Amino acid sequence: MQQPDFKLLLDSMDSALIQLDGSLRFIYLNPAAEMLLDTSDNQLLGRTVEDYCGSECELKTLACKALEGGQTITRRELVLQMEDDREVVVNLTITPLGEQRGVLLEIHPIGQLYAIAQETVRQEEYAATRSLLRGLAHEVKNPLGGIRGAAQLLEAEFDGAELKAYTDIIINETDRLRRLIDRMIGPRRVSTEREVNIHEIAERVVQLISAEAGPGVTVLRDYDPSIPEFFGDADQLIQAALNIARNALESLRDVGEGGEVRFITRILRNYTIAGKQQSLVIRLRICDNGPGIPAELRNQVFFPMISGKASGSGLGLSVAQAIVTSHGGIIKFQSAPGETCFDILIPI
Repeated sequence: MQQPDFKLLLDSMDSALIQLDGSLRFIYLNPAAEMLLDTSDNQLLGRTVEDYCGSECELKTLACKALEGGQTITRRELVLQMEDDREVVVNLTITPLGEQRGVLLEIHPIGQLYAIAQETVRQEEYAATRSLLRGLAHEVKNPLGGIRGAAQLLEAEFDGAELKAYTDIIINETDRLRRLIDRMIGPRRVSTEREVNIHEIAERVVQLISAEAGPGVTVLRDYDPSIPEFFGDADQLIQAALNIARNALESLRDVGEGGEVRFITRILRNYTIAGKQQSLVIRLRICDNGPGIPAELRNQVFFPMISGKASGSGLGLSVAQAIVTSHGGIIKFQSAPGETCFDILIPI
């Protein structure tokens, strides 16, 4: 009876298979793994996982844990950082083979369809949150109006300045709460549509943050001049981009010299937004080289009152998302220590 050719079987599999020895050095990659890592086995064999993706790489941490514990580890929807700074979302299984043989990595890339599905889920969650906030705002603003009106009537009855000071506090605080609620719910729709140029918006924001930036921060531009104009509300879009850019500046406060904020414009073709394919999409990308968004906040950054800053209101990104959504677009981001990028994506 003919014996199976195990190497042929492994080389024929769609799953990326990688064997690491006890020192976490690459000793085997099948062709699917070479495609995933965008390299050849000749370039990787003998190198360690740390050589490939750094000492803080989660892949290294999980492989060490599996090797030391002697138990299989499975992770779903894990973001792998590649050597060329790509990020790939995968399902990962690490199986220990014994101290002498190391571990076997079985990696299944989830791919673009998964990313689109996740983006659609986030958009639905965001829409549900906005609807809830609008309903809550209606219930809160009505009694606030009554409180303000009652305070004004009381003020008219008082002669002394001391008592009027108390009614002034009531009126000012109710006005402050109304403004806060208005900021939380954001704009309902694009209020003033006209033909706008994305570079006019970017340049206005560049001027504003250049005036606010410290001496150690450099503002850079990388524009695609061929991008056509589109219909939108320029003032609202400036506000959305400014909220993102100010967050970028804030993240650079502790960087000192060498801080950068970059503005990049590009056209994307056949791009999917909220489950619908758009033939042309404008992308305004705003990047900084700060410490990045804390991992525990990344799934919540667009929700109101969520902030990683002690003095932050947590409304800047929420308002920006509401503005871009009212233009039929979305905001996406990627964050890691040393680079955080927010993309404003608006279909033409």
